[in-house]
Amino acid sequence: MLIKFESWKLLLVSVCYIIFGIATFAIEEMKLLNFCTALGIIIMVYGALQAAIYFFRRDFQDMHNFNFSIGVGFAIFGLFIWMRPQVVVSAYPQILAGCVLVDSMIKLQYAMNLLRMKDARWQLQLGLAIMTTALAAGLLVLPLKDATQNYLSILLILDGVVNLYSMYYYRHQIKHYDETKIITVEETGEK
Repeated sequence: MLIKFESWKLLLVSVCYIIFGIATFAIEEMKLLNFCTALGIIIMVYGALQAAIYFFRRDFQDMHNFNFSIGVGFAIFGLFIWMRPQVVVSAYPQILAGCVLVDSMIKLQYAMNLLRMKDARWQLQLGLAIMTTALAAGLLVLPLKDATQNYLSILLILDGVVNLYSMYYYRHQIKHYDETKIITVEETGEK
């Protein structure tokens, strides 16, 4: 269940990266302020809904259930973006590069999990994680000046596509690994 829920979140983030990456090629700064204002409202409503849904679910006894706190955090973050979009617009390349770095760490973990499962393509997953990490770090440390917007757009589109591939491949391999493990246990009689 956790994998499905986390996959859903990663799918949503990946699609948003691709859409935002395409949009930033065409959006000028003034329109970006309006976009951020609308985005702030959407994030705030999402956070409030997530916090409210917590009270209707029965999984509150789960030690790792942070839905209410995460919802409140999203609501506060959305309120900040809505009320101060100029702060976000002035630093959005760095903010999004930071998000891609965090996202790349998820891909790095996928690669290490695939290594431990003895998957033949774990190096590809590792290479993709290193590539997106290096590109995001480059955006944070290199003085790109006029090329920043285009670099960010390409980074977001690339990371979104890599996320979709990595998520699909990892999910498929987990399912295959679980099936293989069950067959091995049945053949050897282990419990």
